Amino acid sequence: HPVNPAVMIAAAQDGIYRTTDAWKSHTRILEGHFKDLEFKPGDPSIVYAASNIKIYRSTDNGETFIPSMLGMEKDIEGEVNRIELAVSAANPDVVYALCSDFRNNGLYGVYKSTLSGILWTKVYGNDKINLLGWYSSGSDAGGQGFYDLALAVSPTDINDIHVGGVNLWRSVNGGKDWTLNSYWRHSDKYEYVHADHHILAYSPHGHILYSGNDGGISKTYNSGLTW
Repeated sequence: HPVNPAVMIAAAQDGIYRTTDAWKSHTRILEGHFKDLEFKPGDPSIVYAASNIKIYRSTDNGETFIPSMLGMEKDIEGEVNRIELAVSAANPDVVYALCSDFRNNGLYGVYKSTLSGILWTKVYGNDKINLLGWYSSGSDAGGQGFYDLALAVSPTDINDIHVGGVNLWRSVNGGKDWTLNSYWRHSDKYEYVHADHHILAYSPHGHILYSGNDGGISKTYNSGLTW
């Protein structure tokens, strides 16, 4: 919780857990296999949660959750095996969702909500660049979405998005177009960062982006021009 540090919510393989006394006690709020939780910036009463196959929303500070997938439920039903979420103080009403394809663990799609997770639209699909593959061109199929899936949005620009899989990709127009931000192999053409990105997070100061990957921790001060 951004204001009360005794309140914490955890995503786990068997559900969502919540404590109000810094884990002296806790309650399992919801069953399921969950990977991600995000507080709405500026309004911690709203919490978003992602299981492997669904997105949930809470309006009571994480005490209860209900599915919230209007506009995307029929599109991703039976199609995805993991979902990662990202929010930004640049526009607290916006939520992004990154989904991996259950068939090959490559990209399935990037979705966006401008209504605090109530209604979703698809902004990028798997008919374009595969953001989760191994190739620098993104022209290959498949990936490791079950294992490495990361998403972050700039705290100062809601259209500046970073995706992590085997490589790192960046969009500066809200997910419509993407460029390679780092490559998992040494190359004269691209910045090298170790493969398999598990988390992307901005510093509280907003200008440093960190990647937690299989090689350790990498950071950039200039949105990935250098790492």
